[in-house]
Amino acid sequence: DVMLDRLLPHVTLVTPNLPEAQRLTGENDAATCASALLDKGAGAVLVTGGHDRGDTIINRWFDGESEQRFEWERLEGEFHGSGCTLASAIAVFLARGMPMKLALRLAQAFTHDALAKAEQIGRGQKIPRRIAGP
Repeated sequence: DVMLDRLLPHVTLVTPNLPEAQRLTGENDAATCASALLDKGAGAVLVTGGHDRGDTIINRWFDGESEQRFEWERLEGEFHGSGCTLASAIAVFLARGMPMKLALRLAQAFTHDALAKAEQIGRGQKIPRRIAGP
């Protein structure tokens, strides 16, 4: 409740995956979850679709006036840190003065690339490779 009532009104963008958005709002689908988060004061919402099934990941962005879908090929394996990588990359691009839609597109491309190059350490989930190079 504290996060929703006191923190959310101050954020430019919130980036929950669908299960997180559902827990935060009590709603079921991405659009209704996003609407509830916008009503609580979020500037915009990107509901990520990595927890869904299928060959394509669909991330959905809402700003209260429009919606945009971003589709990405699902990569094989399980990853730890994909959401943190995405949120951090978006923050970097926004801090560099990029418009929101461009920041979202570039950050998602960066994240997809980091996941495609991810490394598995031991038997755990793959860790995104967030640095340049092979």
